[in-house]
Amino acid sequence: MTLIEILVVVSLMALIGSAVAMNVMGSTGHATRQTCETDARAIRAAAEAYFLERGVCPARVMALVDEGYVDRASRSLDPWDGEFKLTCDGGDIEVASAGPDRSWGTRDDIRVPGDRRMARAGGRA
Repeated sequence: MTLIEILVVVSLMALIGSAVAMNVMGSTGHATRQTCETDARAIRAAAEAYFLERGVCPARVMALVDEGYVDRASRSLDPWDGEFKLTCDGGDIEVASAGPDRSWGTRDDIRVPGDRRMARAGGRA
């Protein structure tokens, strides 16, 4: 083997490695958003149960944890360690995260809207 052959093989391996790394890095952001949406759906379900039993919307996610609607071992913060925001409009509950930039009102905010049927039924599904 000559030095040129070794350099060609090493260069090809570096190109393949960088292509794989770029694909993996791009998937990480998508997976984190999916995790956030899944956590927000679980919190929304707990908030709906809280609303159905008590007739009022919980003020914060920690109220759901303190009252036992969300397990203490579960994740009550978003993947970027920000608090989820609960918004109630009658029986329609929305859970939102500020997203990776941690600023509200930007394009990367993640919102999980509530079930409109529950709101129309006066909080009774």
